[in-house]
Amino acid sequence: MLLPAMGAAAEGVRQLDSYCPALDTPENQDPEALVQALQRVRYVGPMGRFHDDDNHNPVLDAYVQEVRRIGAELHNTCVDKVAQLGHPGDIPFPPR
Repeated sequence: MLLPAMGAAAEGVRQLDSYCPALDTPENQDPEALVQALQRVRYVGPMGRFHDDDNHNPVLDAYVQEVRRIGAELHNTCVDKVAQLGHPGDIPFPPR
């Protein structure tokens, strides 16, 4: 959806992503069925509850992490949680 706004400047740009809309597979030829199936997915995983919102954005818990020294090693530690965060625009600002 951004390419029309980017115009010719985007030509030749490469990126790495987990999905390509132009992927030529049988599974990619029936997107509406996939979208409907994903709308019904709800589960609780290692990071908490997960589901998609009405705009197909994932809604899940996000964790504020801080690097702390534990003994002689550095580790990411969870210092806060933003529960059921959806679209990136939902991130509280300024951060807590």
